[in-house]
Amino acid sequence: MSSPVTAKWYSRVLFITVLVFVTWFVYSNIDKLQAGSFSFVPLYLALSFMCVSLAHLINMCVWKYLASSYNLNASMTKTGKAWFLSRLGRFVPGKITILLVRFNLYKGHSKKEVTAATVTEYIASLSAAGIIIFVSFAINRFELPSYIRFGALIYVVLIALLLFTNLLNRIINKMLLLIRKQPIDVFPSRRKRLGYLVIYLLPVLLHGLSFYFLVRSLMEIDFTYYLTLTGIYYSSAMIGLLAFFAPSGIGVREGIMFLFLPLMIIPEPVVITAAVMIRLVSTAAELLLAGVFTLADRSTSD
Repeated sequence: MSSPVTAKWYSRVLFITVLVFVTWFVYSNIDKLQAGSFSFVPLYLALSFMCVSLAHLINMCVWKYLASSYNLNASMTKTGKAWFLSRLGRFVPGKITILLVRFNLYKGHSKKEVTAATVTEYIASLSAAGIIIFVSFAINRFELPSYIRFGALIYVVLIALLLFTNLLNRIINKMLLLIRKQPIDVFPSRRKRLGYLVIYLLPVLLHGLSFYFLVRSLMEIDFTYYLTLTGIYYSSAMIGLLAFFAPSGIGVREGIMFLFLPLMIIPEPVVITAAVMIRLVSTAAELLLAGVFTLADRSTSD
């Protein structure tokens, strides 16, 4: 087990690591931001920040409910600290930091339960994103290659198999056996998993709304493009997840946006600026909320 001193320094190192990666990201894209020479509309920029913050808070609350299904019960402040710090852990290449942070913050709980809960969270949230992507591509206002729509449909079928059969349970237990851990006997019911999927639709839509408001702060764009923007935003994020050793898919996600957003009526300079800024807005919200919950947990523990 980690000592309180070790845990405190672990959190500080994580914060510093995240700030280093974000600083590097800004530095490597500063020429793109300067080339745009845009002025942001403060109201829409503020709405973008509010939407992404609310989406993060809802995700955290869903995690608390989901984690309790695996006997990971903790106070709201500890849950918030665990979720936001582990979320920041994705900036460290390799993705494993997310689990390590949760193991550290859920001291006294089974690591296999933390792992199973995290896998379930990822599947449910990615499933919600996949549904929104499929719907947005089905009703979008510009032409997309048919293979992209077909790929989105296949993705929805696969996530349905994971959520509504015993396939997810078997995958989790196979993973546990590979690392020489005992399999888990109790999993959330299909009804609960469906509930997670439905609830996760809300933060997905809020993240998309945040991206819409950010683009709207740069240029006039009709609200009818909201779902299309959401679909492209999440498509790029999910492809970025495949870049396993890229910190939070940095560079990959933005590249996908640069590829697809100009197909709409959005000028390329706006696309470049929006793609860079949405990561900064989202990360700023995460850092702020991580700090708030860390301080709140410290005050309740004193």
